[in-house]
Amino acid sequence: MPVNVHVAEDEWNYLPADSTNDGLMNAHTWRVDMTAPGIIGHDALVQGLENAVKNHPKTIFIASHLANSCANLARLGELFDRYPNFYADISARYAEVSPIPRYASNFFEKYADRLVFGTDMGADSGMYQVIFRILESADEHFYAFDYFEQHWPLYGLALPATTLKKIYQQNARKLLK
Repeated sequence: MPVNVHVAEDEWNYLPADSTNDGLMNAHTWRVDMTAPGIIGHDALVQGLENAVKNHPKTIFIASHLANSCANLARLGELFDRYPNFYADISARYAEVSPIPRYASNFFEKYADRLVFGTDMGADSGMYQVIFRILESADEHFYAFDYFEQHWPLYGLALPATTLKKIYQQNARKLLK
């Protein structure tokens, strides 16, 4: 049975609330106070996940929310490249990857065998329609304020059918046998 683990929050939650932190404008209620005693930063938390994956090579790990590495998908790709027992679900990070549609689409295609579909946003059919629009369409510059608080526009990733089938179905079947 795979282990699904939530680690960290997206990197901007650990950064100062200033004009250079675009993400924090959306996630001000999730901000991590790095001045509080005992708080571990984003990079240290992701490193802890990597240590667990490395130390337990026979265990399949699925990191929730793209390992909360949306601000640095290259770091997530490094983990995929190093550890064959490491996967990630794409739940609740659609609005974070949508503004970089070409990069995100290339990333999803490259790692299509390591990504699984997920959501922890409820079961509303409208939410699924927005998610499918992001993953499947090539639509440009749209908003979904009912489901995402982000102030930036969303874009479709236009993922090919083969990639979608792996993410929606095949990878989960493989992992759950």
